[in-house]
Amino acid sequence: MPRNAPVHLFRLVLAAALAVAGLAFAPIPAAQAAVTSGPTAVAVGPDGTTYVGTAAGGSLARFDASGAALSPLSLPRSGPVDGLYVMPSGPEAGTVWVSYGFAASQLSPAGDELVFFTAGGSDPSSCASSDADDPGRYGDIYADSDSVILVHRCRVGLSVYSRTDYQQRFGANPFPCTVSDCRYGAIAKTTLSRPGALNGAFYLSVPNQSQVEVWTGFSTHASPSIVIDVQAHGGGVTPRPTGVAVDDQGTLFVTDIANHVIYVYVLKDLGSGQYGYEYNRYIGSPPDADADGSGFDGPVSISQYPRNGSIGELQGNLFIADSGNNRIVRRDTYSYTFWDADLDGSGGGGPSSPPYTISTPTVTGTPAVGQTLTCSPGQYAGAPTQVDVGWNRDNSYIPGEGSSTYVVKSGDAGRKISCFERPRNSVGYGDYATSANVTIQSGPPANAAPVNTIRPTVSGTPQPGRSLVCGNGQWTGTPAPTYAQQWLRNGTAIDGATTSSYQVTDADLGAQLVCRVTATNSQGASTAQSTPVSVTATPPAPSCTGPVGVSINSAAVATNDASVSLRIRPPAGATQVVISNDGGFDTAQVRSTAGDCTYPWTLSSTGFRDTRVVYVRFVGGGVDEIVTLSDDIVLDTAAPSVNRQVIKKLKKSQGFKVKVTAKDSVSGVSKVRFSNKKGARGTSTVVANNGKAYRDTIRTKKAGKYRWVKVYDRAGNSTGWEKSARR
Repeated sequence: MPRNAPVHLFRLVLAAALAVAGLAFAPIPAAQAAVTSGPTAVAVGPDGTTYVGTAAGGSLARFDASGAALSPLSLPRSGPVDGLYVMPSGPEAGTVWVSYGFAASQLSPAGDELVFFTAGGSDPSSCASSDADDPGRYGDIYADSDSVILVHRCRVGLSVYSRTDYQQRFGANPFPCTVSDCRYGAIAKTTLSRPGALNGAFYLSVPNQSQVEVWTGFSTHASPSIVIDVQAHGGGVTPRPTGVAVDDQGTLFVTDIANHVIYVYVLKDLGSGQYGYEYNRYIGSPPDADADGSGFDGPVSISQYPRNGSIGELQGNLFIADSGNNRIVRRDTYSYTFWDADLDGSGGGGPSSPPYTISTPTVTGTPAVGQTLTCSPGQYAGAPTQVDVGWNRDNSYIPGEGSSTYVVKSGDAGRKISCFERPRNSVGYGDYATSANVTIQSGPPANAAPVNTIRPTVSGTPQPGRSLVCGNGQWTGTPAPTYAQQWLRNGTAIDGATTSSYQVTDADLGAQLVCRVTATNSQGASTAQSTPVSVTATPPAPSCTGPVGVSINSAAVATNDASVSLRIRPPAGATQVVISNDGGFDTAQVRSTAGDCTYPWTLSSTGFRDTRVVYVRFVGGGVDEIVTLSDDIVLDTAAPSVNRQVIKKLKKSQGFKVKVTAKDSVSGVSKVRFSNKKGARGTSTVVANNGKAYRDTIRTKKAGKYRWVKVYDRAGNSTGWEKSARR
């Protein structure tokens, strides 16, 4: 609906003596609809848990913030559930109030009944579920630290109960509706983030009067401050407003079960202490229910996560009980749907998106060499079935460290260590969640023998008459070690070749030369050898040129094979390259620079299953101190999956609707092919965003060309040909 659509203003009446009769009109006939069979009430808690009540009662369905089904919460009382409210903060945060029409319970998050009281001594049989007393249309509950407000389903009005003794306030009779033949549908309260007369106001829907009343208090039987006449915007029948939610800006959301939409009204300051509401837009597809599930079919109840709530991912989101589709929908306040979860488990209830982070992990323990650090886990929504863990050194992944503990190495002194986690569920991986860095105490440990961390290197041209230079590599140890060199020819020591330089002779032609370095201190000695170099009569091919860098498989995004090709362009003067799957270069290979820039390489088999990183450094020609360079690629060996492909015939010869959903939880879906025959070329659709999940709806006059479907991911894996179902 355009933002400049016609508006309707409703005047705030501050004088309690103003007769409400001036705002009333002839009663509207009751809606001709069967009792709600799907969800009847919904409420979202401060931790993102969504609670759902039904006409059958007996338990509350629960979903986490990502739409994943949690175990149901058993109810201690029988009867239809017509209202839910979750305490948002304070010592009772997360406790759930349940209205059964005749009574109310307060439950702990674990389901323990903390409070129970009845409404005037009624029993369950006096408030059964029926067309006249539909729990999806009538009844609700609200609570704070002082009072509980029970909106009656089976009689007119509401009652306010004291939290001290759960006795009714303001007299024994219920607080009535202000017009005849009405019952309230739902209640919501706002605490505005700006001063105003409506701070703490209550909003009550009146389904059979197509109204929403705004009250600034119930201490006397006076008049509502505002009455909103709900109109059928977008076309349709007489509205039946049931659920209401209001945020800290006073923006009001009203569900209309008759036209299958949610109306949005914004608060307007009219001046002189008066306020009103202006119609803004609708959410949904009026006036008809959308039977294929893309819109609403009888939205009966609505709850909003606070715009300033503690979980940023959920702030301001709406949670709608869509009764006709038997589901709960989480969406933003405009057009984006995050997930929908079916109550019967046929198409929802499991996660519809990967997990996401509520809190990041933390590193505990003493940050010193030889000590053990522990990665204390973070918290994740989305029902993760697995949480991978790993460690970083100076923000680079440490291969092989996949447990929740890490023993600090001598080479970590003075460096920054962090841990990270990545949750996954049946849909796929969530984002990485990384802890804050801890800095390992500087200075090497006392009395440590030398340990080689990067092997010695040989630079120079391996040709008779030319000189080679032996680099010692990198070592740890305290006191600092001294170094001795020995040159080897085909594994045998060369007499007298015990300095860092060596002049190649004719005797070396065709042989392999190695430099062996011995590091010694007062705590011991250790040796390490360079990679062999072959002596040839002709100089090696000229080094490759171009911008310095490294790329895996020509900078491909993903691969389905751990054996890859590296394209490494060294800086001028470099004679060798140090290659590692570990950013700390704890394990590395030293190779001579290749004339064609190409090196075969095998990606790491440890750590996470998807992203692999290759790191390089260069030696020789004064470039030993150059910064570490890297490239990464996604290793994905699993084929994508097709979850659903349905061809549905539309009414009135409008053709067909083809619905396809597929997913690839590692590298993402890249292409979808359709064909009228298995294995034929058919039509290809390139998926631009390469998301983990793919969903599309195609309208066509020729269903046959979409009878078969095949899905590819970015690594080159593909499904077989899958046949579409017909409906």
